[in-house]
Amino acid sequence: MKKAKFQFAVLIGVCVLFALFLESNEQKQIQNNLEEIIACQGKLKLTLVREWGGLEPEDEAQLFHEPSDIEVDQNGLIYILDAGNKRIQVYDNSGKFIKTIGRKGKGPGEFTFPSDVAIDNQNNLVISESMNRIQILGSEGVYKNGFTLTETFAGSMEVNQEQELFFYNGGRSKINSLFLKYDYEGNNVGKIGEPEEEKERMLRSLKYMNHFSLDKQGNLCLGFSSRTILEKYSKNGELIWMDSYELPFKVPEVKIRRTSQGISTEAEIVTAGITVDDQERIYLATLTRKKSEEERKVGGEIAMMSSDGSYSQRTVPHTIESFNTDLYQLLVFDKSGKIVASQNLDVFCNKIKVHKDRLFVIDSYVAAKIYEYEISFE
Repeated sequence: MKKAKFQFAVLIGVCVLFALFLESNEQKQIQNNLEEIIACQGKLKLTLVREWGGLEPEDEAQLFHEPSDIEVDQNGLIYILDAGNKRIQVYDNSGKFIKTIGRKGKGPGEFTFPSDVAIDNQNNLVISESMNRIQILGSEGVYKNGFTLTETFAGSMEVNQEQELFFYNGGRSKINSLFLKYDYEGNNVGKIGEPEEEKERMLRSLKYMNHFSLDKQGNLCLGFSSRTILEKYSKNGELIWMDSYELPFKVPEVKIRRTSQGISTEAEIVTAGITVDDQERIYLATLTRKKSEEERKVGGEIAMMSSDGSYSQRTVPHTIESFNTDLYQLLVFDKSGKIVASQNLDVFCNKIKVHKDRLFVIDSYVAAKIYEYEISFE
C-alpha cells in the first residue's frame, strides 16, 4: 500500500513538473496574428513635428548625405550621424545648429565609414565604423579612447548603464553567440544567446544586419531582418520570450545556397528598425507588402579596396522619385510581447529611434531625411 502511495505521489510530482514546464514554455512562445494586428490599427497616433535634412534643405547644416542614426543626450542635445559626410551634426532641442563633430580621416576623432552612434549615461559618444573600429568621444567631441573589434563585426550597437557595448554576432565568429559585449577598453566581457545548429546560424548570419535595442532594464530585444520573429533576452543572456507576428503577405523562406565561393543567402528583408521606449514598449518597423525591384535597390552598397589598401564605397543607384510610400508599417508590442498598436507609415524607413514621446524615422537613401513625430496612444 505504501509503495502504491509512493508511486502515485511520484506520478503526481512528475505531472506537476511537466505542467510547469509547459506553462513556462507557453510563456516564452507568443503569437500575434494578423487579425490582432489589424484590430490595433489606429491605437497609435503619430503627429509630424519636423523634418531634418532633405535633398534641398534651407539650412546648410542639414545637408545630409546618408544620415544613418540619431541620438538625444541627457541635456536634450540632438546628435545626427551624417554618415556619408563623415561627421556628427549637433543641434539644440529647438533645432538650432550647434556644432560639427568629426571629419573624414583615419585619425582619432575622424571617421571613415561611420554606421552607428550611441550615447552613454555620461553623455559620451560611441561611434561604430565599418572597418570594425570603435571610438569613444566626450560630448564635446574630444577623443577619449578607441579599439578595433577582432572577434566580431562592428555595425549596429547599443550601450547599457554599465557602459558595456553590445554588437550583433550571430555565430559569425569563433565565439558562437548572437551578441557579444565589450567594455570601453575593447575587452570581451560577455555574450548573449546560446550556440545553435549550423543552418540556424546561417539564417541569423545574413549579410543584412538584424535590428536590436535595449530597454531600461538592460534586456535586449531582437528583430530578425528576414523573419517575422521578435526575441527578448535578459541582461544575463537568457531568452525571456520569442514572439511571432503575421504580415499581410506571405514572407518567402530564406534560401541558402552553397557555391564555390562559399555560402550565399537569399531573403526578403522585412524588418526596417526596432526601438524601445521608457515604458518598455517595443516599436518594430516592418512591411505591408513585398518590395518592388527598385525598392530592393534602396540602400544597397558596393565597397572596394584599392591597391594602396584604402576603401571606396558607393550606394547602388535607384530610380525612386517619390519620398512617400505605402511600404512600411509600425507595430508596437508591450514588454510581454503582445501587440498593442499598429500604424502605417507613409515614408521610407531604414531605422527608427524613440526618445521620450518622440519617434524618429530615418530615411537615409531616398529623401536623406529624418522625420520626427510626437507619439500618443488611444
